[in-house]
Amino acid sequence: MPNNKVEKAGLETSKHPLLDLEIVPISDWSEWLECWREAKNLQITESLLHVGYTIPLGYSGLDDRTYTRVDREVFYFSIADGWSDPSFFFRAPCDSHREYIVGHDSSGNVIRENCAIIRRRIANKAFSMLCLNFFKGIELRGGGRHHEEFNDHWENLIMSEKFFPILQNFFRIEKGSSSGTITIRNLPQRGQKPHHEEFVFNFLLNLVRFIWGWKDPGVTTWRSKEEQEEEKKKFEPMRLRIDSAKPWLVEILHQMGELNMLREWMLEWDKPTLAKLKEIALRKKFRDPISDGRQVETIEEACYLGSKAGWLIKQHELMKSEQKRLDSISKAQRKREEADRDIAELTKKK
Repeated sequence: MPNNKVEKAGLETSKHPLLDLEIVPISDWSEWLECWREAKNLQITESLLHVGYTIPLGYSGLDDRTYTRVDREVFYFSIADGWSDPSFFFRAPCDSHREYIVGHDSSGNVIRENCAIIRRRIANKAFSMLCLNFFKGIELRGGGRHHEEFNDHWENLIMSEKFFPILQNFFRIEKGSSSGTITIRNLPQRGQKPHHEEFVFNFLLNLVRFIWGWKDPGVTTWRSKEEQEEEKKKFEPMRLRIDSAKPWLVEILHQMGELNMLREWMLEWDKPTLAKLKEIALRKKFRDPISDGRQVETIEEACYLGSKAGWLIKQHELMKSEQKRLDSISKAQRKREEADRDIAELTKKK
């Protein structure tokens, strides 16, 4: 029997509207990219970024190409670049002053945003998805204090020849044209960030542990000399990436206020690491009227002004000097023990 109450209210009892729709998921990353290229409005763009990490990768029949996790990460990093720079998206050639209605606030007032703000909003969305799916997702097997506690993603993805330059460019060192202030692009400011951005800081600290804890795998000694040389060559690109990244990471640690973390590897610091610490220490400036705001000229002056980098350098010098002294004592002790053994052998023979 018909429902008289529904008919009186002017409502039809037809079938559900979804039954007439053919709803299919995005099949693979290639199709997702096609949807991205065709997207013309803010809401669809944000929605695509939100679901991007759930889309299957691998081989795509649409463009006859195999996509990997690196391809997806590179895309998200490229879109997120500039998320924290208020002025970056105002440099676009489009009309940044034209405003669009993007919604309403809790009081019902219209929210308007211009082209530049919309672009930054999309970059923010991409960065949020990176925080939740990349920076949070790169896990450790243990506490991360030793190289073997890092899972395979660190070597196969993060330190790969294709991806690592993308990461370095995203967190690149920038110097203000007028002020000369050093900053790290896209690095969140401590105390001024949503909770999930803490994943970025944890990731960078783990990257430091990986870089300074990485060791060349030992060559197989039973192989021929030629095979051993080939085995060594395999790890040369990784070693070059590792070593070249150290000054960059020292700057990042300085900007994060985490330079003391380097104490763990103090006796293993190389020349580029020390050179970067010295550069940072010598940026200090006197503030008293007598010195007239001049920059420090020595590490001692930097230490006087409380430079963490300066004090780390001094501690390093002290530890290396003490290590040399203790090594000399140990070496002399071994020589005495060897002499005692020789005397004992000669005495036995007599």
